[in-house]
Amino acid sequence: MLTSFMRKLYTVFFLLLATTVAQSQVKGTLIDSATKKPIENAVAGLVIKSNPTDTIYSFTDDKGQFRFDVVPASNFSITIRHLGYRPVAKFVPVSKQEKTIELGNIILVQDAKTLAEVVVEAPAIVVKEDTIEYRADAFKVKEGAVVEDLLKKLPGVQVDKDGNVTAQGKSVSRVKVNGKDFFGGDVKTATKELPANIVDKIQVIDDYGDQATVSGIKDGDPDKILNIEIKKDKNRGFFGRVTGGYGSSERYQASFNGNYFQNNTQISVLANSNNTNTSLFNFNGGGNRGATSMMRQGMSVMSDMGGMGQMNNMMQNGGGSSFGGSNSGISTTNSFGFNYRDQWSRRISVYGSYSYNHRNTSQLQYTSSQNFFETNSFINNQDVNNLNKGNSHRFTFNLEYQIDSFNYLKVSPSVNYSGSDANNRTVFDYYDISNNNKTSDGNNHNLTNSQAPNVAATILYNHRFRKRGRNFSTSINLGTSDNNSEQDITNLSYQYVPPFPGPRNTFQFIDQENNNYNYGVRFTYSEPLNKYRSLDFSYSHNRSYSRNNRQTFNVDSATQVKTLNSILSNDYENDFYNNRIGISMRTTKKKYNYTIGVSVQPVNLQGNSVTKDSAYKTIRRANVFPIARFVYNFNRTKSFNFSYNGNATQPSFSQLQPVADQSNQQSVSIGNPGLKPSINHNLNFSYNNFNFISGKVLFTNFTFSTIRNQIVNNTINNGGTGRQLTIPENVNGYYNLLGFYVYSRPYKNRKYVLSLRGTANYNHNINLIDSIRNIGNNWVVSQGFTFEYNYKEILEFGAGVNYSLNDVKYNNKSGKTLSTLQNSSSNAWTFSSNINLNITKTLVLKYDFDYTINSGLASNVSRNQAIMNASIEKQLFKKKNGIIRLEAFDLFKQNSNISRSVTANSIVDSRTNRLTRYFILTFTYRLQRFAGQSIQTRGVDFRRMSPPSGPPGQF
Repeated sequence: MLTSFMRKLYTVFFLLLATTVAQSQVKGTLIDSATKKPIENAVAGLVIKSNPTDTIYSFTDDKGQFRFDVVPASNFSITIRHLGYRPVAKFVPVSKQEKTIELGNIILVQDAKTLAEVVVEAPAIVVKEDTIEYRADAFKVKEGAVVEDLLKKLPGVQVDKDGNVTAQGKSVSRVKVNGKDFFGGDVKTATKELPANIVDKIQVIDDYGDQATVSGIKDGDPDKILNIEIKKDKNRGFFGRVTGGYGSSERYQASFNGNYFQNNTQISVLANSNNTNTSLFNFNGGGNRGATSMMRQGMSVMSDMGGMGQMNNMMQNGGGSSFGGSNSGISTTNSFGFNYRDQWSRRISVYGSYSYNHRNTSQLQYTSSQNFFETNSFINNQDVNNLNKGNSHRFTFNLEYQIDSFNYLKVSPSVNYSGSDANNRTVFDYYDISNNNKTSDGNNHNLTNSQAPNVAATILYNHRFRKRGRNFSTSINLGTSDNNSEQDITNLSYQYVPPFPGPRNTFQFIDQENNNYNYGVRFTYSEPLNKYRSLDFSYSHNRSYSRNNRQTFNVDSATQVKTLNSILSNDYENDFYNNRIGISMRTTKKKYNYTIGVSVQPVNLQGNSVTKDSAYKTIRRANVFPIARFVYNFNRTKSFNFSYNGNATQPSFSQLQPVADQSNQQSVSIGNPGLKPSINHNLNFSYNNFNFISGKVLFTNFTFSTIRNQIVNNTINNGGTGRQLTIPENVNGYYNLLGFYVYSRPYKNRKYVLSLRGTANYNHNINLIDSIRNIGNNWVVSQGFTFEYNYKEILEFGAGVNYSLNDVKYNNKSGKTLSTLQNSSSNAWTFSSNINLNITKTLVLKYDFDYTINSGLASNVSRNQAIMNASIEKQLFKKKNGIIRLEAFDLFKQNSNISRSVTANSIVDSRTNRLTRYFILTFTYRLQRFAGQSIQTRGVDFRRMSPPSGPPGQF
């Protein structure tokens, strides 16, 4: 025991010494015996004779040179290995301490026989230009794990308690399987339903869309997507599972997952019924990039940012579970889905899906808002009870036709429909902060029925000319959508202060029809100038037409007779056109590539009131945007990226509709038809490095963004009781700084893994309060540390701590602090632990524990939370494909969603109910039958001798 300890202590001392003695070096050069040329990417190992179990490695550069930045004090050996060469070992005696030992040329002899026998393991992480690739087998997960469990092991990838995935600090919006959308790109469907043991690689990709993929011309802000590569021997067969269970509080769950994969043919069927808040599909994500975003160059609709961008800070969220859903409210869900992929002929491939979801949700929420105005401030407390019944359908289809070796066609139609019935009741009160007097109270009752059908299609054509590098592509995007609703509203309130004390009751019926039609077309052409350089041309034209017919009726509370209120009614339409012309030069070299150019984007926004037969002033602008992108690939595991993108975005119809929305008397809004399109500028820097000798990972990202003519809400004190009127207006001065990093270091072949992760987000927000311009400085900072311990196939243990801060300070243009806008700061500490333990070969214990300490929130919202979920399972049958599991969810009955959001003139703390303690007993049967198994070639296995060949990512 003492000897082992001393050996480890010596190793630590040796490594520390290596980092402090900068001038010490052992170096040499490898030469091919036949060609006399240097040998690149060979593995050199330095083995200390007194401690041969601890070896440090280096790789040879393009000159065949290797170097170790340390000189051992005792005898050592240098081992050399490279694919296709005979291994070499060179003993180096050390009689006295020297700063530099020059080994000279070391000759390697080729060995063709060894080449066919060597088994070389690929690096765990490969960093490509727009892709970070993880080899799944390098990150061990337990038997029966799903892709979500694998993602949690990957450095730089996070999965929250609700199953949302972020990678390198950005939200993952879509997922593919073997390069094709799976269930319309629905992220949670793939990560929760596909087993981890069939995965070969996980790729995190910056996706610029299908047209960029075929043409090579990248424009706009990329989506972060996942691509799951299936192992070849697992891509022919059937796999799936069936689960059924029942528990306390009448909780139940039943699910079916069946998949048939036969190379390019894939059929998947999913079904689920439960009242445990488990969602099979996410209808807000996935989908075809072009069809859903309508080119995104000027066609995206901005939401009401409220001057603070609705900077939600979810750091106080301590709820959730890996065993059951942790979404807010309590839901009963029935879902069904079908995914299909096939190769109809040598040139035609198809893939598509259909998903259906029926969901009933009951949600209880308590909020405490501090609302600030220029002369006074108010506290608004709300108790909300919301019942919602909804149905959602999603159909996607893709046909890819490789006409010949030069022509490619892709057609992607999609259909979406959602409908819901909502019953919302809110009890509220307002207090003047200066004297703590109640100014008003009351309740709202809102019954809403809505339908939202959506049809879209994307057509992509690409022609590759015979001249290498010359390319033409075009894409057409078409879309139409409706969002129609009927609202029956009762607002009963009482005002306690002058000038009009007494009851203020309103009864309204609102019939609203929103119709949207849009299309976009984009052309690109590339002309090669030489082997490495080409000239790229692009042109796009987009149009978005929206019509909002809003009819507001006053309702007689006694007779229920409806009378049209012409003042609050209007039929409004607006047209948004934009064209974009770009020219750029693209250079592609082995180590680096860059693109520089310029684009011009004229925009035209025109509004018209059909009801009043009047047109509003047409807004015309021409914007110039640079085109800049640079990528430097140091080697296979280290890269640096820089990019700039800019675009113009139109206001939403609710921001333009020039009539008052008085459905909530406490918060009245009116549109502004004179709004200008917003101009967005974004700079992004990223540096990614993986050292597959040591396994160290460093991912960093920094983003700067600013918006000209940003749309914010001018919040006006309406009557001195806390009621407010909001009108959207254009402002300048907003910018955002966002930094992210993750550092991970494994030890002893990933037996121990230490990880650090942090984000810092600064928003310089411009807000309007009572028409006076103010500045909100908002910091959202998070820093986390995790430790992971893996012992053979028996134990997985994890522990971590995370600190989060949300700080906001207000001042006016001159920098003076405002008396009515209260600065605020809240923070949270979250301590977490999880375990997956094989007590015996067939008995497994799991738990997941989070303890969150909240500070700085409103006293009637803030609550520390201890959330623990646990299970014990018994594996049955010879293949362990039957599982009986007893699960306990939220053992301490403290699960709730606590959050803080900061808007233009308010700080809102909220607590929302979630599913609390229950126990459930389930039985799961898993089936996996594949046509072939992987074949191991006998021979020399270098995985046990040294790292794989390839250039190192040193840091």
